[in-house]
Amino acid sequence: MAENLPETHTFLKMLRAEIDRDFPGKVLLAEVNQWPADVAAYFGESDECHMAFHFPLMPRMFMAIRREQRFPITEILSSTPANPRRLPVGDLPPKPRRA
Repeated sequence: MAENLPETHTFLKMLRAEIDRDFPGKVLLAEVNQWPADVAAYFGESDECHMAFHFPLMPRMFMAIRREQRFPITEILSSTPANPRRLPVGDLPPKPRRA
C-alpha cells in the first residue's frame, strides 16, 4: 500500500503541478477510502488533490435512512476537518479562457 507515505504526497505534488500547467481547469479527485482526518492530508497545501470523496459518509446515509435518524450523518460530519483551502465544498478551478 502507498497510503499516506511521504513518497505518495511527493508524487501527487508533481502530478498536480503537471495537471495545472498542461491541463488548466482540470481537477485531481482523491479516491482515498480513509477517515476524514486522514484524507485531509491529500489536499496538501493546495498543491495536491483538488477534491476528495467522503467514503465514510455514504454508508451512514443509508444507515440514517434505515434508522430514520440523522445521527449517523451528523456524527461523521462532526469528525470531518474543515476544508483546508477554505473554499466551498466542490469548488473547482476556473475554466481556462479560450483564445
